Amino acid sequence: MAGLLPSFLSSAQLEIRIGSTVLAYAQNIAWTDDMTNTAVGGIGSYSNHALEPVAYMGRGSMAITHYSSKIFKGVAAIPGGAGGAALPENLRGTAVQADRDGNSLLTKEFFNPIQMLLSRTFDINIYERLLNTAKNAVASGDTSRLIWTLKDCRMTNLSIQFTPGTLVTQNVSFLCMSTINHTVEDSFKYALPKLS
Repeated sequence: MAGLLPSFLSSAQLEIRIGSTVLAYAQNIAWTDDMTNTAVGGIGSYSNHALEPVAYMGRGSMAITHYSSKIFKGVAAIPGGAGGAALPENLRGTAVQADRDGNSLLTKEFFNPIQMLLSRTFDINIYERLLNTAKNAVASGDTSRLIWTLKDCRMTNLSIQFTPGTLVTQNVSFLCMSTINHTVEDSFKYALPKLS
């Protein structure tokens, strides 16, 4: 059966963006939705009458292979390095942010007791890279589609790990207000009847 295209979503097809910035070298990202339910029972019954949802919690974690944005300044001094030609492909299109170093998620607002009340939430958007041969991608000029959104995240834990002979890794944990699966949300838009 020659000519088959890949049918399953793989991590190589995904792109993680925080706000509008593409996050380079994210090793893994995982999140869970926790829905707390309570059993409702009454006198005269052996079993519960209902299971009622009472609380929701979204949480996740991510590991990032950290690089320094100072490399961008050094590349300009390298002969033949103009335009980022000496950089790996993933770094060439990465925007340098003034408030953080490289692809780190750590800013001056996070984990700072003085500026804790000034810190803002952030969204994590996960996109699927579409095949260049896909008709819808060529027609619209779009090369990716939004799959998941982790809404209004706040960092809860940051640990940095490095050992001799390895690269520096940042391990980040976060809470979020909600997680949105856009493939499911889009299908509900067409399946549910409009309420007047």
